[in-house]
Amino acid sequence: MFMLLANVFDYVHPATGQLVELHHRMTLNPHWTPAGFAELYRTSVRIDTAQGPIRGLDGPQLISYLCWHAFAHAGFRLKWICDIVRALRREGGGTAAQLCPASGGFPQKHIELADALASQVLAEVDGSGPGGVPAARRSWRRHVARIVADMEAPQDLPTERSFRTLRSELAFRLFIARLSPGLKGKGYELLRAATDPRDVPVLRLRARYAPAYALVGPVLALHRWFSRRRGKNVLPHLD
Repeated sequence: MFMLLANVFDYVHPATGQLVELHHRMTLNPHWTPAGFAELYRTSVRIDTAQGPIRGLDGPQLISYLCWHAFAHAGFRLKWICDIVRALRREGGGTAAQLCPASGGFPQKHIELADALASQVLAEVDGSGPGGVPAARRSWRRHVARIVADMEAPQDLPTERSFRTLRSELAFRLFIARLSPGLKGKGYELLRAATDPRDVPVLRLRARYAPAYALVGPVLALHRWFSRRRGKNVLPHLD
């Protein structure tokens, strides 16, 4: 279950103790960026570093990735908004909605909200906008005002989950589910909320979750078996 829900694991170097995050997909929710590896690599760019060249996202894929992280990482939103504005200006201005076409027939809600949020932040800072970003749409004004207020209020990032913070966490998860495309994207957020790994030590739900995992386990196992038979889970050989 954790393998299905997580997108990153921690690797600690045995000699130096340096912590490295190993990601096996771009975003936490696999339905946020439906592009496969071939498409991501085709639109990536080479970045030269002192340790050798690496590849990074670029263009619409980069902007969409930054927009998702602006909402998924509540503690670092200002940083992600700054990165979105820089990416838009590097592309010659305009809005994220203009640069990122709709994907899979779903509305780009995270793009629309990111445009509105970037516009509001820049208007409060210096009265400018990132190359013509329009004023916040009426449907997003409440969310923009709440996010700006959250960024201005100092707060600690929660490392544990308790009944005291459960209401706000569920509200955040429902907010992300609203932005997520399709039933699968929204369902992932609900499943994640119900199986947060922080619940194990804090609320001691491991034993209580056992029947639910027992019921879901065979279904997931059958799904993986049929997917493997159809070749969908076969990883390409990488040199």
